[in-house]
Amino acid sequence: MWKHVIKLGGGGENVYTNLAASLARQFKYKEAVQSGLSGLLLYPLSYSLHNAIAMAHFNLGEEEKAKTYLKRAIKYEPTFDKAYSNFAIVETDKVEALKYIEKALLLNANNLEARFMYAEHLISIGQFEKGWKEYEVRLDERQGGKEGLVMGLSNYPRLKNKEDARGKIVFVEAEQGIADQVNYATIIPELQKYAKQVIISCDERLVDVFERSF
Repeated sequence: MWKHVIKLGGGGENVYTNLAASLARQFKYKEAVQSGLSGLLLYPLSYSLHNAIAMAHFNLGEEEKAKTYLKRAIKYEPTFDKAYSNFAIVETDKVEALKYIEKALLLNANNLEARFMYAEHLISIGQFEKGWKEYEVRLDERQGGKEGLVMGLSNYPRLKNKEDARGKIVFVEAEQGIADQVNYATIIPELQKYAKQVIISCDERLVDVFERSF
């Protein structure tokens, strides 16, 4: 569709940005880069194109190129919060990445992706109380379209803390990818100390492992 619009000579820089994003969603990252670069020939100051090219480079494993284009995106539009949150994805230093996330949230407190990243980074550096509180953003109704976060969750009452589980039958519900389920399953033994019974849902690939473990 976007290629057709470009051939017709319409749409402006957004067409090139959308084409690059569409190609990236199809895992055609090299084509996404080329599409973005073609757009830059016409719109060299486009921050959205620089951002799209950056993330295509990142998915090709070219982190330094990704950083270069993200820096340009920020230079051309200092208030573009998406560039800051993307920089946090590219940045391997957790402390530096956290600074970019905080900047993104300062610019746009409703950037739910940045808030979710913020929670994960806080947890990763040991700020558990604040991190787990922020982690609840994954259940924000506005986040419903984000793949793998909140789709299909039940409406059971949620526990407030581990003490709230005392003497109860607790249902632990799988809500994200297999790696997340393995990661967070490490807290199930602690929950079993308080609950009367713990019922666990998980990816079918984990059933045998979880049955042996819990």
